[in-house]
Amino acid sequence: MAAVCGHHLSFFLLLSLFPLSCLSQQSPSNALLQLKKSFSKSDSLTNWKDDGSNPCDPNNVWIGIICANGMVSSINLSGMGLEGQPDIGALEVIDGLKAISLENNSFLGPMPQINRLRYLKAFYAGTNQFSGVIPSDFFQTLGSLKKLWLQHNKFSGQIPISVGELPNLKELHLEYNEFSGPIPAFSDPDIITNLDLSNNKLEGEIPKSLNQFDAKVFENNADLCGPQLEKECKAEDSTQPDVEPSAGPKSSTKWIIMIVVVALLILIILAKANRIEEDHVRPSGGSMGDLVMVNEERGVFGLHDLMKAAAEVLGNGGLGSAYKAMLGNGVSVVVKRVKEMNQMTKDVFDAEIIKGVARGMGFLHSEFASYDLPHGNLKSSNVLIGNDYEPLLSDYAFYPLVNQTPTAQCMFAFKSPEAMLNQKISAKSDVYCMGIIILEIMTGKYPSQYFNNQKGGTDVVQWVRSALAEKREKELIDPEIASGARESVGEMEKLLHIGAACTESDVEQRMELNEAIRKIEEISV
Repeated sequence: MAAVCGHHLSFFLLLSLFPLSCLSQQSPSNALLQLKKSFSKSDSLTNWKDDGSNPCDPNNVWIGIICANGMVSSINLSGMGLEGQPDIGALEVIDGLKAISLENNSFLGPMPQINRLRYLKAFYAGTNQFSGVIPSDFFQTLGSLKKLWLQHNKFSGQIPISVGELPNLKELHLEYNEFSGPIPAFSDPDIITNLDLSNNKLEGEIPKSLNQFDAKVFENNADLCGPQLEKECKAEDSTQPDVEPSAGPKSSTKWIIMIVVVALLILIILAKANRIEEDHVRPSGGSMGDLVMVNEERGVFGLHDLMKAAAEVLGNGGLGSAYKAMLGNGVSVVVKRVKEMNQMTKDVFDAEIIKGVARGMGFLHSEFASYDLPHGNLKSSNVLIGNDYEPLLSDYAFYPLVNQTPTAQCMFAFKSPEAMLNQKISAKSDVYCMGIIILEIMTGKYPSQYFNNQKGGTDVVQWVRSALAEKREKELIDPEIASGARESVGEMEKLLHIGAACTESDVEQRMELNEAIRKIEEISV
């Protein structure tokens, strides 16, 4: 009898432990399918199927899944037309999950349960319909979180205090919600590089620890005050508005304002005088900034030095005249004065270069399609710019003329992954090369792929791929481009994605040339 009871006891213990063991061994595919099940609309996730397939199968990676070393590392469901209340908590069994993006869908409900994903580093849920109050202690378990983007939703209540206690937080976007109350204190505000709290219902004084951020970060919060907004905060104990404040502080404030106004007037007058003087010295024409030439041997000289130098005409051309000028330090230079300077900004110019290269490649591959003749050596140094700023492609069709020797392999198309394996280049190799040019232009980095030993420069392919997986597109764009055209940053990010798709290592997954051209032509900068 005792033996029977012991047997039954063991059986019941086994039954009681069974659900727990099943939970701990739940596969990533089951977790993802549980997430999909919580969507009321998931038509775009066509290969998320309960058929035993691996989400990280190299031949059939699940849509939106990014893998590292055969494990799910990121989930990017941005802009896939998904709806419902996502069961993010189901993903807690995926140990290597570092980033999730749900942006630009129609998700609703309360804040997703990312607090169960304690190793999560980035969460993007902007432009959805999430709503409700986020509990004050919600983020306490997310010590690894670096990026939190919740913009364009309907969250309300106070910003959770636990957000300010995140030790590694670098990016926080809460704009266009209905958050109210004061801005919480941040434990380490110096590491925050990207912050936007605008267009909410926040109130009170902006913490002094956030003084490094400008007004745009806090604008359109009616009851928020601080020096960034040029709105003085009222003292908390000011209950008698009719009482005259002490004359000392008020008087000193007036003097400070008067000094600032006078200084501004003086600067304006000096600027106008300087502009008038320059108009007398230099010919008419728009300016895109001061021209300064720097040469280690010849020193530094600017446009002002050129205009004062003695000059003789060397010749005249369709674009303008060429002069030989003798500078004050004895250096002789040749100057080309362009009659009609194109006022194209750098972002527009770079975008047009990319479009021109794409059109040129499209022409070559369509006009000579029957010859199956790839360019073979497409790289930035083989893209020439004509007088009309139209890109011209050089070094075309040399591939059949050279032997399959190390000389031939100096052609850049041999740097494409498939050519490095089978020593043959194809139309897809040209797509890879075009992708490198796009990434080079948009990042301003010299690709290490141009070096034979890849020692030097930047591995733009790997760098861009890693940054895109973590939604760090803005960090990739050349600051010289981005600073002059903030309204076009979204289009620049599209170009980065096109460049990444063109440099896909799997030739079957790599974007087709015609598709790349179509997407590039759709870019409007």
